[in-house]
Amino acid sequence: MEKHNGFLQKYGLLIFRIILCGLSWTAILIMLLPSILSLQFILFCFYTVQTNLMVLIWITLAIIYTRKDEKPFILGPVVRGGITVYITITFLVFVTLLQPFYFPTDPVGITVNILAHYVVPIFFIIDWIITERKKRYEKKYALYWLSYPLFYLGYSLIQGLITGFYPYYFIDLNAIGPFVILFSMLLALLFYIIGRLYIFLNLKLFEKSR
Repeated sequence: MEKHNGFLQKYGLLIFRIILCGLSWTAILIMLLPSILSLQFILFCFYTVQTNLMVLIWITLAIIYTRKDEKPFILGPVVRGGITVYITITFLVFVTLLQPFYFPTDPVGITVNILAHYVVPIFFIIDWIITERKKRYEKKYALYWLSYPLFYLGYSLIQGLITGFYPYYFIDLNAIGPFVILFSMLLALLFYIIGRLYIFLNLKLFEKSR
């Protein structure tokens, strides 16, 4: 029993991350490989795809640098915290705003839906809770983390005005008109609140680990 406990303490996190990495790669390959092979890149415009790619890159690098002392900036608290906020929003927005309108019936669609919207976000959040307690977050990080969603919103609106394609109905000027402004403000506020929540949790975990 002690040997098993020692093994889990030493390799448990690595095993968990390898599982998460495998699930993340599976989701991304199923989602994007057909589009890439057919030279159609419209799926890259979707927030879900982008945030799952962020998780995939981060968790892959985290595994590669597991035993290395010097780690790249992307594995640091600013980037990691931001990705955690973004993938949390992926989960929350899908559950509240998109799930009622999205009913995949084919096995591939169901698999991608479960992995990209539920499994990968929840696993990544769990990984953050388990490990992100040795580095103290700063309150200003919440403002840093707004840069990506604001850029994504601006890009999506400009793309929509030019092409007529909007990735989501709640930022579709053709569908809801000026209400896009209201939705955008509410989403920005949600990003900030979730960011501050993670900073609060980090500070609590950091104090307990000292």
